[in-house]
Amino acid sequence: GELELYYQPIVNIKDDTLNAVEALIRWNHPKKGLIMPDKFIPMATESGLINRVGWWVANEVCRQLSCWKDKDIIIFQYIAININARQLHEIDFSKHVEGCILKYNVNPSLIKLEVTETTLIDSFTKTQQIIKDLKKIGVECNIDDFGTGYSSLSYLKKLSFKVLKID
Repeated sequence: GELELYYQPIVNIKDDTLNAVEALIRWNHPKKGLIMPDKFIPMATESGLINRVGWWVANEVCRQLSCWKDKDIIIFQYIAININARQLHEIDFSKHVEGCILKYNVNPSLIKLEVTETTLIDSFTKTQQIIKDLKKIGVECNIDDFGTGYSSLSYLKKLSFKVLKID
């Protein structure tokens, strides 16, 4: 009960309008206060709890979307959710995502999952299939942390036709 989500605005700098929000997790520790994810996500990953944390985030985002929908205050295009590689490659990942969406009756186009460039490249074929499955249910994916891993132009040139063909 100590995890919290914060919603960081993603704003169009041309006209200062809100385009989207990104769900950011924080641990509100009773004694240490607010702990940033770079301090606790590695522990969650090493201990095997990262999937449970990730599903809590997905569930909480869908719950929040449902509340905002009921109050007619969704004034953005989507919420971005960061997905850990271990969670992404969990069995039936896309079915779990669909389950969260159905549970709270939210529009799947309001959710964009962010996968790291490294996750995409390291398990390209498997990740490509997961992205296709998600797209079938109406959820899109973005590449997060682009430029921090494999994004040299020569590497991208080899892969660009594959990445662009994800339908």
